[in-house]
Amino acid sequence: MAKNLKFIIKKNDLDNLFINLTENPQGFENKNFRTVLSTVYELTEEEYSQTFNTSNVPLRNTGFWFLENENKFFVYPKTNFQLFLKSKGSMYRLKSDYIQIEGLGLKEGYFVDADLLWEYFCSFDSYLDFEYTTESFKFLSLLTQLGNKLIEKLCFLPKVYFSDNFFKIKYEAYLESQDVSNAFEKLCEHIVEQVAKDKKYVKKLLNNYINTQIYKFLHIKVQKFNQYKSAQYFIKNFDHKRFHGTVDIGAKIDHWLDEIYIGKYEILPLLKISEANDENFLLEIFAYNKLTKEKIKI
Repeated sequence: MAKNLKFIIKKNDLDNLFINLTENPQGFENKNFRTVLSTVYELTEEEYSQTFNTSNVPLRNTGFWFLENENKFFVYPKTNFQLFLKSKGSMYRLKSDYIQIEGLGLKEGYFVDADLLWEYFCSFDSYLDFEYTTESFKFLSLLTQLGNKLIEKLCFLPKVYFSDNFFKIKYEAYLESQDVSNAFEKLCEHIVEQVAKDKKYVKKLLNNYINTQIYKFLHIKVQKFNQYKSAQYFIKNFDHKRFHGTVDIGAKIDHWLDEIYIGKYEILPLLKISEANDENFLLEIFAYNKLTKEKIKI
């Protein structure tokens, strides 16, 4: 695995990010949705990098095996990870278990929730490539370093996910940016199979880390949002009721957030309506290039 791997990422332009975003979803006038989302990004820009600065000790010869269906890692041997668990006091008490790992045999360790593992790795502000660390440790160090960089550079977007009568907003990496895409590809060049089988797994882990860290950060800064009732959808990491009577809250927020994604495209639809006569109107559709200002009639 490469030494001193660095990610060069340009900060996301907030003015450009919100250029097409209206103040609120339809039917939620005067609810300060845009103000809340802007505050999320502004706080992250100003304070995220100083928030998680606890120093953890790199674990020697410790392996990490990702169990996708359970969103957990198997960390082995157990004695190494115990040092971190003890530093958390009585907050985390895990029971060791055994797992058969292909090519390595029977190993004793801990089944660890991804959230707890991210809490360990988020403290490293640079990629760790010590000789006594395993390839899986180095890959997770690399992945979380990229995740922190994307958060600090505001290269993330909120996305709505639905589940029956509930919905949840998750923060995910904005991979369409060229420099972010390049950084992601660089990360994927160092895939360790026991952590991520392919790019799809890497993307899932990266988004999981980003979402976990942003919500953890916003929980710390919750007092900044006390005056905004709509903030609950963006700062609380749990399922929200989708319907209020006949109003589909989740769908309305989802449609509203689409305005951000429209703003990220270079080519946009442009509608022109003109009066044809006293009773009819003429509708023309153009493809508009934001960069060249060129309009092409469709």
